[in-house]
Amino acid sequence: MNPKKIMLWIVTVSFLLSGLAFASNTGRDGNTAVAGKFDSYVFSLSWQPTFCETKPDKKECVSQTPDRYDAKNLILHGLWPNKNADTHHKYGFCGVKSSVRKLDKASTWCKMPAPDLSDETKNTLAQYMPGVDSCLERHEWHKHGTCSGIEADNYFTLASSLVSKVDDTNFNKYISNNIGNTININDLLAEFEKDFGRGSNSYVNLFCEKVNNVSMLSEVRMYLSKDLSAEGQIKDFLIKPSGGEKGNCPQDIFIDPVHRNIAPSIFTRIFGSTRSLTGPAPLLAKGHSVDWWFVFKFNAATFPDCDEDEERSCPFGGQVQTYKNGLSWSGKIGQ
Repeated sequence: MNPKKIMLWIVTVSFLLSGLAFASNTGRDGNTAVAGKFDSYVFSLSWQPTFCETKPDKKECVSQTPDRYDAKNLILHGLWPNKNADTHHKYGFCGVKSSVRKLDKASTWCKMPAPDLSDETKNTLAQYMPGVDSCLERHEWHKHGTCSGIEADNYFTLASSLVSKVDDTNFNKYISNNIGNTININDLLAEFEKDFGRGSNSYVNLFCEKVNNVSMLSEVRMYLSKDLSAEGQIKDFLIKPSGGEKGNCPQDIFIDPVHRNIAPSIFTRIFGSTRSLTGPAPLLAKGHSVDWWFVFKFNAATFPDCDEDEERSCPFGGQVQTYKNGLSWSGKIGQ
């Protein structure tokens, strides 16, 4: 047989075989991900005040208060089945129709089908995942939970149980006790080792968000084995992240407090973004930032203890004005 024909035959057969292999792993909607075919879990926790710095118009951010659970504790972002070396965590949407996947945008999450959850699970999620106000659980279920191989209610029950276990750790308490302060990353990781053993700091990554040039803690990721269960302890399932995934926090990390969101839509219309209006704030007490800032411009006709011949000036700009009846000033900083 002609060598060229032999080569053409080999190429044709290889192409057909690869096509068959692709078809066997692809659903009618073109999704190749298969549930249960993963190597480990990524357990992602958020520090909600930092999230709300960049997403102040989110429902869960508008309603956030300094006394709410998510203002003082790490909360659930997600529990992601993950394949080794997949640092971008693309494994997902197992058996999910393309029509549903197309809705996977923050603006249309609430149009995705709701996972089948018991009232008890919904109530628990409302505390541990405040993003349910924006239908975050729908996104997390369809993208990640469908690949876990377990039912939605069991999936979120497992994820919630992990958050409850983190709640009582030295690690979580150290973050909570330093709200409004800048901490050293080594000190924080030392607290993690108190909970999970020497060397366990290699099983966790810290991620920060830079707001107004300040690096704020935004996310904590732990890496857990596939045989994860709600009955066991987190330290029994910790593993090193695959693919060399690393956090991005610098040496010094700011633990952001809640900033009461004052008419965000108005500020957004005026300034284009409320991001520039937030950042480290004065504190009335440890972990308790002021709700309002008042700025006074002193330009009254008379002031206490001023001589009649004292020359008035405007040190902060503007022109001295003469008022018929004079002005008095008063105010209160912090509320």
